[in-house]
Amino acid sequence: MSLQLLNEQLWKQLRSGNPEQVDIALTRAEVQGFDLGPWEKEYSELCEYIEQPTGGSIFATIATIYSSTKINLTGRGLTLVPAVLRQLKHLTYLNLNDNELAILPDWIGEKVQLKELYLRGNQLEGLPSGIGRIELLEQLDLSFNRLSKLPNSLFQLQRLQKLNLQSNEITVIPEQIGQLNSLLLLNLDENPLQNLPESIGDLQNLVDFNLNATGLAQLPDSLCRLQALSTLNLQRNLLTALPTDFGRLSNLTELYLTQNRLAALPDSFGRLQQLSRLSLEHNGLAALPDSFCNLHILRELQLQDNQLTALPEQFGNLENLLELYLERNKLEGFPDSIERLTKLKDLWAQSNLIAKLPDNMGNMKALEYLNLENNPIETVPKSLSLLLNLKNLLLANTKLSKLPAQVAKMKLEELDFSGTPWELEKDSAVPEVEEETEEEAAEKKDAGGCFGSLWMFALIGFVAIYYLLLS
Repeated sequence: MSLQLLNEQLWKQLRSGNPEQVDIALTRAEVQGFDLGPWEKEYSELCEYIEQPTGGSIFATIATIYSSTKINLTGRGLTLVPAVLRQLKHLTYLNLNDNELAILPDWIGEKVQLKELYLRGNQLEGLPSGIGRIELLEQLDLSFNRLSKLPNSLFQLQRLQKLNLQSNEITVIPEQIGQLNSLLLLNLDENPLQNLPESIGDLQNLVDFNLNATGLAQLPDSLCRLQALSTLNLQRNLLTALPTDFGRLSNLTELYLTQNRLAALPDSFGRLQQLSRLSLEHNGLAALPDSFCNLHILRELQLQDNQLTALPEQFGNLENLLELYLERNKLEGFPDSIERLTKLKDLWAQSNLIAKLPDNMGNMKALEYLNLENNPIETVPKSLSLLLNLKNLLLANTKLSKLPAQVAKMKLEELDFSGTPWELEKDSAVPEVEEETEEEAAEKKDAGGCFGSLWMFALIGFVAIYYLLLS
């Protein structure tokens, strides 16, 4: 006598994720002679991918497996998405990162409760149209695949907040991307993009936009409409200019423009007054606009490897700077206003054309690291001795001919003046120093004499009081 095939109602009860329903279904199957073989095979396969709970009845265990909300199959060497996962109706999180998936099944669109889908590091060349049916999806990671284009259905995901497309083969971003109006993060790094569509400006909630190494030579003017944008990464591209209204991105806090071909910045740049970190190294900047000095919140500024010959006179207005990188430019000096950078800790200015330092640099009280190597500097101001926090003073390969005594006596962790005309002799502990002037020595002598006289009067007074008490 052959067993009856499981009917649709029993299948539904067994997959329900409800212990009572599972109990009823198993009891009925046993009493009425239904064949549980197909279901037992399915359940066994699921147990390969889902950790079984400990304790509780078999009915509760089965229910827990079928009601799983999170599946992590990272690095399993999968070439296909396990078909058995189709039976899990309550998934909110599915991680298939770092496998060998070449296709994504269209039934993925049945996962209507899915909020997070991770497919990083696979071999996907396309996406099924069914992906657009996952209406609750908020995070989608497709990075490090082989995608060359995006299906129109992708842009139906109105709740999508994070879309990572890094390191694919995408050349064209469809105009429909502007429909993803819930996007907070968009990562297009390392795709060979031809351009960006004007609709990119419709992503009014976008906070984090990554376009590193995409080969872009220009940006659409609509980019300047992204009023919520906080982080913009445009490193390693071919940009020769920024849009005139770039300053409209008034909520930017981090901007990365390393390794482009920028020759100048727009005057509106100074309106980016929320910037705290700015990377402009490895460009062709010959000057900075005066408005640049309005970036009062800036804490880290990287300007190395440009063509700068001078800094704006009001550069000292950047009073919150902590780190300043100016190496390998053509700077001939610093503006006097640099003394107002009283929070600056690190100043890198090696390999420029600086011959003289401002006398007032001693006012930069927070300075800990000062690198002036490979500049034609002949001496340093005495005021550097007032930098009590200074730990490293690097003057190698300069034209240093003398060093003020006050500076030579500073307690530094590193004082390097190798390769200078007054380099230390092998057995010398300190360099030859600029002797004190007669006026400075006289001031010290007068101060010492005055102090000695006061001490003598105090001693005589003490002795007189002592004998008076004895008598």
